[in-house]
Amino acid sequence: MIRYFYPAIIRKLDDGKYAGQLPDFNEREPFTAVGKSLGDLSDQLFKKIGDFLLGKDAKKYPPSDPVEVSLMISSPYTVILIDFDELKYQQQYCSKAVTKTVSLPYWLNEMANREHIKCAQVLQRALIQQLHLDEPQEASFDLSSAEGEDAIIDVTNAPSSGRVYGGNDTQKLGLRTHGANWMFKFPSKDHRAAAEVFGAEVYDILGFPVQETYLARYGETTGVICKDFCRKGDILQPFESYMTTFLPKNLTDWRARLAHGRMELETTLLLFREHPAFRRWPEVRERFWDLFLVDALIGNTQRMPSDWGILQHADGALKLAPVYDNGATLSPLPTEDEMKEMLSDVNKLNAYAVDDAICAFLDADGKPIHPFTYLAGDSDPRLRKEFSWLYPKIVDKMDDMTGLLDDIPAFTNLERQFYREVLRWRVSFLGETYAEFFGGEDSDVEA
Repeated sequence: MIRYFYPAIIRKLDDGKYAGQLPDFNEREPFTAVGKSLGDLSDQLFKKIGDFLLGKDAKKYPPSDPVEVSLMISSPYTVILIDFDELKYQQQYCSKAVTKTVSLPYWLNEMANREHIKCAQVLQRALIQQLHLDEPQEASFDLSSAEGEDAIIDVTNAPSSGRVYGGNDTQKLGLRTHGANWMFKFPSKDHRAAAEVFGAEVYDILGFPVQETYLARYGETTGVICKDFCRKGDILQPFESYMTTFLPKNLTDWRARLAHGRMELETTLLLFREHPAFRRWPEVRERFWDLFLVDALIGNTQRMPSDWGILQHADGALKLAPVYDNGATLSPLPTEDEMKEMLSDVNKLNAYAVDDAICAFLDADGKPIHPFTYLAGDSDPRLRKEFSWLYPKIVDKMDDMTGLLDDIPAFTNLERQFYREVLRWRVSFLGETYAEFFGGEDSDVEA
């Protein structure tokens, strides 16, 4: 299929957004759009072009002259080109299935059924190869322009993906939508949808690869939808699986070191030192300490051994999996009265935010470790190394992180105020620790 290039006249608005118009499509009313970024605006205009041209004869497509348009405009306007690829549009927005009757020999159909081979998928791949096409790219939800209640995706009518997911913290559904596999997680006592979205977004802001996570609605229930990052042939190997396939010296049973899914921190570090898969892969330990620090910041108290791991591709190559399962973020959850009380009492607020904060790991006595106390004490040198580069980034991104509280519609105003103050207390403490370790002044974030 042929690609077409249409000029768009754009300008930057006072609020930082971008407005654009397609002059070649002004027969009845202007094709306009507003995006939070230039990329978002381009995506919206691309879809508007495709929606208009869908089903039309290519000979009747509007003519375009980008040079002529560029000569007609002046500041503060400028011209960009929208690259319209008809095939790309159809792959992304015209994925509705059509029914085809295929005749097969009885024996071949029986063999395919025994091997659980889906004929429709085989036919699709064969046609793609025969037509010399690229496999359709998996699309993601575009929430860059969504605000308020529009930021909650309705997946009620999404078909099942047939995939199943483990974990007993909450009910999960495997869904297929937007060209990809997704997992819908229902809320529970220990899992709040808004908190998981917040945790994932913080990791993304700080530059870590993270599982795409959005607020979603299934029927009358609001939960989260998480993109399945395992492609065909990929195997997710949680850290827990490395515990069960290796026995270090002087340790007869890993399970003896586990309590309600929590693991002794020193036993975890022992695994890093002795497991052959980790001795030559320092990035695993670095990721562990990154998780330790960021989870402390966002109050994720349940980063269990099953909640982070390694991705093995079909060719055997290994890589760190994106950060996933942030459902215990902003824990524990206080009542409204408790939040109001802490907001009016700095000692109680500091106790909640720093002194009494715990993580998913245990000390030698089997008690939960206080991450901020552990960091400020005689902590692992590798933890300090990760802290040395991560803390300045946290300070730099502080406004973006607190801004998330306003952007996520499921938070109440009281929760936004409370968690904003909690984050400030934690960053302030981290600043004092940073100054003590590395010299110089601590953070300018005031509690």
